[in-house]
Amino acid sequence: MNMSASEMQREDRWDFHTIPDSLNRVEFYHGIRFKRSLAYLLDLFFIALLMLVFVLTGIFFSVISFGLLWTPFMAVLSVLPVLYHTLLIGGPAQSTWGMRLMGLKTYNWHGAAPSYIQALVVTVAFYASIAFTSFLILLVSIFNSRGRCLHDLLCGIVVVNDLRPLEDQVTYQN
Repeated sequence: MNMSASEMQREDRWDFHTIPDSLNRVEFYHGIRFKRSLAYLLDLFFIALLMLVFVLTGIFFSVISFGLLWTPFMAVLSVLPVLYHTLLIGGPAQSTWGMRLMGLKTYNWHGAAPSYIQALVVTVAFYASIAFTSFLILLVSIFNSRGRCLHDLLCGIVVVNDLRPLEDQVTYQN
């Protein structure tokens, strides 16, 4: 079967929408542990900023409502980190702000974008594992080739380097 040059290029083209085997495409996982750690520290900074803005807004509305709105604001404030991770990982960008700055993207194990439910489950699993083990559970990532943590493994999530900007740099050989 004869194929045109453009069809051959399409076949040789990298598929950036599916998760490849790490043995074949190690560039998706190169430096992932360090990048994820730094991304989480950046996310902590962004969450702290969001909380500060939310608390100041809460104080303002509590004063004008004579304290009636303070309890609802504090209830929302307590789940703000979970909302942050869930809405951003489950959203169209598939990454938190820290992950975007570090060039990371989240997929489910089948190569699709995680749903909001899957993002919520992985976020709750992350915070629960951290609460019970004081970050020691993250050592699981050392023992697998993709740098996946226990919450990733349990929820079917994989975090990879976002190589889509490199897609235009790929050269094709005829």
